[in-house]
Amino acid sequence: MSSTESHIRFEPVPRPGRKTEIYRVMSVHYDVELGTIEWHSPWRQYVFFPADLTYWSAGCLRDVQEQISRLMAERRERR
Repeated sequence: MSSTESHIRFEPVPRPGRKTEIYRVMSVHYDVELGTIEWHSPWRQYVFFPADLTYWSAGCLRDVQEQISRLMAERRERR
């Protein structure tokens, strides 16, 4: 895999009737859930909840941060 390809992917979790979305953060290679991105009401923003005993490279953390930024931008556009 080249350095420009991601090792993670984001899958929406179906939640009919809910305002905010949850995304599973999945391993591309092993199809294992590595964590979730969810709305955190007290902070009024999306946050990342890593699964226990997972390890994160700077590149994968950057991918998570970029996904959160996209979700926040989409949320602002809807308001």
